[in-house]
Amino acid sequence: MKDFLIARLRRVIRRHQWLRLSRELAVCWVAAAAAGLGLIWLQQQTGWSSPFSFPLLAALTGCAAITLTIRNARRRPDVRTIALTVEQAYPELRGLLLTAVQQIETDDEAEGSYLRYRVVQQAVEHCQETGNWRGAVPSLRVRGVMAAQFAALALLMG
Repeated sequence: MKDFLIARLRRVIRRHQWLRLSRELAVCWVAAAAAGLGLIWLQQQTGWSSPFSFPLLAALTGCAAITLTIRNARRRPDVRTIALTVEQAYPELRGLLLTAVQQIETDDEAEGSYLRYRVVQQAVEHCQETGNWRGAVPSLRVRGVMAAQFAALALLMG
């Protein structure tokens, strides 16, 4: 039961990580597009031109995107923060998931108790009843941010 709860929380964590990475990449693409537009404006206003400016901008943008992706992959998720996100999306939990996460984190196999079992069991039941807590990080929000990221990338490419 504990493993089931952890697996469901991992799904929410992955969705949260995708959302955060998509946001960060969208900001990266928009900043690079703004820098590119700034270079174009500079060239038009002053006549200054360098064959290295746009390749350098592309290389810096690529490095920034790779850095953001690696940093996001290495970032250790805070299970309590994710549990709090789920609790905010499902107020009927009233602290149940946070308590279950605390019980799992401090779980000593030799010190199992009925209370610990019931808290985790109720959290698992709620997860199953509500469709794996998908409402904590809605698909529409994830898709919207990913669409914004790709739109920013298209702006950069243009």
